[in-house]
Amino acid sequence: MMLGRKLLTAVSAVTLAFSVNAGPDPIVCPSVSTIQGTGVSMAMEVMPSFYLGLEMSNYSTDADWIFAVGPIEAGAEEEAIEISNEKLTALAGPVFSDTDEEDGTVCIYEITGEPDMVAIAASGVDMMSAHKAKQLIQRYRK
Repeated sequence: MMLGRKLLTAVSAVTLAFSVNAGPDPIVCPSVSTIQGTGVSMAMEVMPSFYLGLEMSNYSTDADWIFAVGPIEAGAEEEAIEISNEKLTALAGPVFSDTDEEDGTVCIYEITGEPDMVAIAASGVDMMSAHKAKQLIQRYRK
């Protein structure tokens, strides 16, 4: 179940990055402190009562990023945003990152003490299908 939730979260997050394309692929992931300082201002329900907390920013880098954290169990988007921002205090990493011409840069972060949660920052990604997103996440999962 834990792997299923992480996979669902990761696929959803990378799928959301369908149009984030900032030119040359960045090689430096956003810092934890910059992500925490920016916070999360959006949420998207991915299953009934489960959300992804989302933010789009350059995170003080030369690229545009989409950041997602989840799954967040909540009754509404506003509650999911609030919980997402609380969880960012335990953000750690990135624990893994990779850059290539096809997929751009993907940075995977952990939420300390929350083994069922994952956080992802993606940049330079042109994701047009769930199948492509699934391939990308399978390559990076633990």
